[in-house]
Amino acid sequence: MIRVTSRLPPVLGSALVLFLAMAGEARAQQPVPPPPPAGAALPPAPAPPAPPLAAPPPPPLAAPPPPPMEAAPPPPPMAVVTPPTPLPLPPEAPAPAPVKETPLRVGGAVRLGLILQDPDLPKKMGELHLDTTGYSNAAELRLGGDVTDYFSWTANFNALIDGGAVGSAGSGNQSTFAVLSIEDLIAQFKAVDAFQIWMGRLLVPSDRANFSGPFFMSPWDYPGFYLKNAPPIGPMEGANGRNQGITVWGNVGPESKFKYFAGIYGIDQGGPNSTQLPADNAFYSARLSYSLQGSEPGYFGSSTWYGDKDITTIAVGGQYKRNGSVDLASTTGGRKDTFVGIADILTEQNVKGTGTFTFEGEFYAFNKDLPFSSFSEGANTIPIFNPREAFYAVVSYLTPENIGVGKFQPLIRWQQTIDPEWTIIDGALAYVMKEYDARLVLTYEHIDTGSTGGPNRYQNSLQFGVQLQK
Repeated sequence: MIRVTSRLPPVLGSALVLFLAMAGEARAQQPVPPPPPAGAALPPAPAPPAPPLAAPPPPPLAAPPPPPMEAAPPPPPMAVVTPPTPLPLPPEAPAPAPVKETPLRVGGAVRLGLILQDPDLPKKMGELHLDTTGYSNAAELRLGGDVTDYFSWTANFNALIDGGAVGSAGSGNQSTFAVLSIEDLIAQFKAVDAFQIWMGRLLVPSDRANFSGPFFMSPWDYPGFYLKNAPPIGPMEGANGRNQGITVWGNVGPESKFKYFAGIYGIDQGGPNSTQLPADNAFYSARLSYSLQGSEPGYFGSSTWYGDKDITTIAVGGQYKRNGSVDLASTTGGRKDTFVGIADILTEQNVKGTGTFTFEGEFYAFNKDLPFSSFSEGANTIPIFNPREAFYAVVSYLTPENIGVGKFQPLIRWQQTIDPEWTIIDGALAYVMKEYDARLVLTYEHIDTGSTGGPNRYQNSLQFGVQLQK
């Protein structure tokens, strides 16, 4: 039993194979149908079976219900609108600063000089004594102050050690003493910088040399002293460059580049202490200056700024006096008018690391027969007339740095007249410790006045000067 069951599957497989073979042989024995006759229409092809009807589309699914509406967020809080900051109002114009009044200004100055020269034979440098030439030994007391915003005053006094003024010292010896005088006595009015009036005894506005004076020029000697014991050749002024008069002047423009001066002087004719004779006439003086580079405000001036500023200034001036000259053509001792023309220039340049270079030039033109001095020849007094033209030029150099406690300033000044020809040559070396306030000056000077300058044609000297002021 077990054996029959185990052989059954092979018997079934054999029977199946035999059945399939018998079926294939029966299909092969069936006859093939004949082809249709020619021209016979082919039987219509059986219609293809109709496609099964498409099932109707399923009904659209209902849209899911919308999610529940979320509650709208509360509106943001309204921003607080800050009103715009108003534009600041333009600042009010500041009130003009009050003019600081100085009730009293006090200053002083001293110049002391020695000269190596024989006073009897000025050509020789054989004696050492005080230098009485010009303003070499002098002291000044300077006072001034403001009274209101518009009015002020100046009073300057000077003392000159004059070797020609002597006093008894007992036992027959003679002693030199000082000659005291009022240098300036000025009432000053200032409306604005461009319009000011000064009156009294004051500096005559003429040339740069007079505006500078001995205390504010580089050379030691004031220019123009060609003749010994005679006044300097230059504009009409007076002792120490002052005279009694009135000046209208001003600084014009935002940088005070333009200045003008005009006035009348010698108005004390016939006074008890006046040098003006009762029949004499006052004279007029005017000056215009313009700074092409830098500026020089103020009444007074300077011949150097010691490198504090670069400056170039040109100026012209003129003076007139009715009947101020001798008319040599007149047989009755007649007089004629006096005219003086002036032009000057100052330029100073501070070259960094090299030093300061300065040039100053001055030119004068005088009318003929203008007397300014005289000399004695036996019993006769010989008048000396101003040359028709004169000029001077100064060239100086200032070291850039201190050497010790000061700077060295070598300079050369050439002074010359024309018709007649007189010459002064100065070679100087200054030691500048505090600009004009403290300086030492050593000068060699040679003068040649030709055959028309009196008995002492040639003069040679060596001068040493000390200047202090505050």
